[in-house]
Amino acid sequence: MKKIHAVVISTPLLCVLGAGAHAADECSDVLLHPLFDVAEYKRDSYVSTTILANLDSANDSSSSSSSNFSIPIQGLPIGLGFQDAQRVRSTLSQHYDFDTTQKESVSVLLMSGQEKILDAWRDCVSSKSGVGLRFEPLDGNKGKNTFLHIEYFGSLQPGKPNPKPLAIVNDVYIDPNDAKVVSGADCLKAGNELAPGSSCTVQLILNDPWTVLPVVFQFTNPDTSFSKYAYLAPRAQLKGKSKPWSGASGVYVFDNSKWDEWRCATADEGFVFVEKSIQESGTPGGMAVGRDSCKVEHKLDATGTNLCVRAGIIGVPASGDWYCNGKFTAAQAAVYWDPPAK
Repeated sequence: MKKIHAVVISTPLLCVLGAGAHAADECSDVLLHPLFDVAEYKRDSYVSTTILANLDSANDSSSSSSSNFSIPIQGLPIGLGFQDAQRVRSTLSQHYDFDTTQKESVSVLLMSGQEKILDAWRDCVSSKSGVGLRFEPLDGNKGKNTFLHIEYFGSLQPGKPNPKPLAIVNDVYIDPNDAKVVSGADCLKAGNELAPGSSCTVQLILNDPWTVLPVVFQFTNPDTSFSKYAYLAPRAQLKGKSKPWSGASGVYVFDNSKWDEWRCATADEGFVFVEKSIQESGTPGGMAVGRDSCKVEHKLDATGTNLCVRAGIIGVPASGDWYCNGKFTAAQAAVYWDPPAK
């Protein structure tokens, strides 16, 4: 993943980069708490990427075992379950830094532009520092045209002094070899003031959708000084393609219980079986009709590339012709970045 930096020409401000990054997470609890609830956030590429980056958090809660856990991917007929998501993340992480996305989850979620996310963030920031930074991608997976919004939500609050204008302490320098400032350059200049309730917007043209951009601002007024941080993540979009798979297993017994041998299949190259898509059914025959003796089962290995199925006659109470025919279907999926990672 290609990285660039917005450099602030000030040694003191460079020293508070860590503090600024921490400040970016002041509303992380508010935004990340509903992350795994499908009723809360629409599953666009930015939200889905953030979920993949935070799978460890889901694993520590009931979310991973919930039937509601689902990550829809454009191009796939069914959302990824928790185990599917783990396998997909393992493959994608060869060319993508999910650790950084996990740390920058708030910034990535804000890039989705969903009103529910933005409203929750604005309410939270308004009740805390009052200043928020966020990026707004404008051209989908082309990923070049982007807004940087600097917003001051200062307003009158009972029991608190009237908010005062804030000034930017130091110039924010963006390397022209990586990004061009098209408009709003004054928003990056030292001394530029933000009045309570106002905003300033910078339009940037990045070199490519894999260019990332951390920015740090330091603000001051007679009452306070603090830094704010935001992160522009890659704008490449998660997409998927799928193929159907079907298999069968049959077994006959006369007077004893028996499982058929495992019948195994390997996913096509570059694909995995989507565990959540696996469907199985058993059709009884002979004396098995009307009894609960016809059984089917499957097992999928840790990589998701090897699927085994079998049928069985279990609990035979008498001699005779017992049949069980199992049918199995599944979707094979390949998830990728569009455009591809560099």
